[in-house]
Amino acid sequence: MKTIGMIYSDNDGLFVKSPFKRRYTYSSYKKFSEIGQRHGFKTVIARPEWYTNRKFSLCWNLLTSKIEKDIQVDFVLDRCISLSMKHHKFMKNLRKKIKKQLILMNDPYIENVCTDKYLTYRLFGNYLPKTFFSLKDLRKIKTGLVVLKPRFGSGGRGIQIREKGAIKKLKKDYLLQEFIDTSRGVKGLFPSVHDLRVLVLNGKIIDFYVRAPRKGLISNVHLGGRVVRVRGFIPKKVESIALKVDKKFSKFRPRLYSIDFLLDKGQKPFVTELNSQVGFDIYYQFKGQAKIYEKICESIISSIAGVV
Repeated sequence: MKTIGMIYSDNDGLFVKSPFKRRYTYSSYKKFSEIGQRHGFKTVIARPEWYTNRKFSLCWNLLTSKIEKDIQVDFVLDRCISLSMKHHKFMKNLRKKIKKQLILMNDPYIENVCTDKYLTYRLFGNYLPKTFFSLKDLRKIKTGLVVLKPRFGSGGRGIQIREKGAIKKLKKDYLLQEFIDTSRGVKGLFPSVHDLRVLVLNGKIIDFYVRAPRKGLISNVHLGGRVVRVRGFIPKKVESIALKVDKKFSKFRPRLYSIDFLLDKGQKPFVTELNSQVGFDIYYQFKGQAKIYEKICESIISSIAGVV
């Protein structure tokens, strides 16, 4: 039996006494392990610091609820979010080392593009709102509201939406972005403020859903937004852009990431960011999504089986 080794870092795990703080996270990763076992894989999960030379010095086996030691892995599934520049640099170096030893999802190139919004803009600027990296360029933004984002990070952490005239300084490693008014929603799918997340696995869209704010304008689930299942088809323009984005990554397999879209009042789609660490826990945090998640796990594990 081959072993899938997950490396995980976020606020809710991993810990020596228990794997996760939140039951949603625990449930989602245990389910992944169960489906992996049905496909002939053992799955263990560890902090990235516990990885050395194709082995985890410590790792959690969620099917036995026990910590195991010195476990050799055959594939690495990267589930690490960096919440500081120090950790970002550490992960960048670790991913390079792992790539020399094992196949991992995702390739470091994809991780770099998804986590660094400057690289995202350089590659996909045609699909993004106008984006600038200096306060001197603020005058080039024509919208009354401006989005301020950290260059690195995920989950909506650090994002602000402010009146253009109130912006007097820009923090280090922050960017300015044109505000997209999404108040008219997604035609035929959702009526109001939103973002539309598209999940891509090896060039195929395997899921999509709307995220909507409970209040205000920021939809990220980590900041209180909600996931809304919508009936219907992905807008053709959104699907077209998603597949064009994926072509830039086509030589890397397996690959899994999401693309977040905003649709303006005229239904023109804009990419806001790419996310290589798509939340598994949201499928347990919001009702009626467990079966969808199981199908996603089946697809991910099948893609891993094709390379190990």
